[in-house]
Amino acid sequence: MKNHTDMLIFHTAICAGASQIATDGRRELDVLVATPSLRSGMEIIMLKPGITGHQEMTVDTDNTARAMGSGELDVFATPAMIALAEKTAWMSVSNELADGEGTVGTLVNIAHVAATPVGKTIRCESELTEVDGRRLIFQIEVFDEAGKIGEGRHERFVVNNDRFTEKANNR
Repeated sequence: MKNHTDMLIFHTAICAGASQIATDGRRELDVLVATPSLRSGMEIIMLKPGITGHQEMTVDTDNTARAMGSGELDVFATPAMIALAEKTAWMSVSNELADGEGTVGTLVNIAHVAATPVGKTIRCESELTEVDGRRLIFQIEVFDEAGKIGEGRHERFVVNNDRFTEKANNR
């Protein structure tokens, strides 16, 4: 960028969604998230589909359906699986964001397809599959030692943490 005017025009184009780049006849989506930094002006963050993350945990009595109030059984709770999916997704992109930025979950659509008893290890994998400005879409898969126990989609938005918190506190 040559000067501030070029940066402003570039920022406006990005916000308007002018971020698709065609290469070799294929449609490739490279989206730049242009966000004002807290103190240092404009920062350009490149988020591309393909970023992956993974987290593991062990099923214990605190994350069962009985303990979390989502059922009567001592098996891995669906709310615990959703929380693990969200954590896996946000942590996968957190190091790619500007200082003072984070992500917030806005949509979860995950099927819990198999039960897991206390004592087993759970592994969650996320992949950033779509970037649309500040909107991030993740594919989620969750496994225990016997196989897949959950899968679906999760949506998050990139936010300025201070502004987001201020707005929430003023509600």
